[in-house]
Amino acid sequence: ISIVNSPQIKTTPDKKIEITSKYPLKKLGKIANVQKGSTITQAQTREGNVKVVAGGTDFAYTHDTSNRTKDIITISASGANAGFVNYWSEPIFASDTVTVQTDNKQETQYIYYFLESQQKLIFDLARGAVQPHVYQKDVSKIPIPQVPVDVQKNVIKSVEELDKEYETSRMKIEDYRKRIFEIFQRLGVLNRA
Repeated sequence: ISIVNSPQIKTTPDKKIEITSKYPLKKLGKIANVQKGSTITQAQTREGNVKVVAGGTDFAYTHDTSNRTKDIITISASGANAGFVNYWSEPIFASDTVTVQTDNKQETQYIYYFLESQQKLIFDLARGAVQPHVYQKDVSKIPIPQVPVDVQKNVIKSVEELDKEYETSRMKIEDYRKRIFEIFQRLGVLNRA
């Protein structure tokens, strides 16, 4: 028996992040360069001080060459921390990660803080029971509010002030992320629930 024109059966539903904002929304892939990293094992690295960013919450090891410039966002692509958002102010070697970068440092920082405010939803993009993965195509679809430059500056300034408080207090990471989300609400980027 052959079945012709049968619809493909999906075992995992498409996951997407829904955002409500008074500002127009654009898919991340339309405003930033969203790329997969290049596979490199520790055995393939050469001695150097360039951080290799893989699937964890920090760099995995070092190498002598970078494949991404500074001021870049990484989103861990697989493993227990799939979806973890980080920012690097130095050149890195992107391995098991998805990188996000615009031509403008301020816009990249704004996007980073926005993604940080949505961290729980980005973790929820992970698919796969044994080895969870967050895919480049899903990251590219994340809606980003397109705000004026002065609002970007206010977001960055407000979150940097919160960073100083976070570094000098015993604030939990969940509370920190919640406060970033609240900054986006207070500045009118995200609608209040």
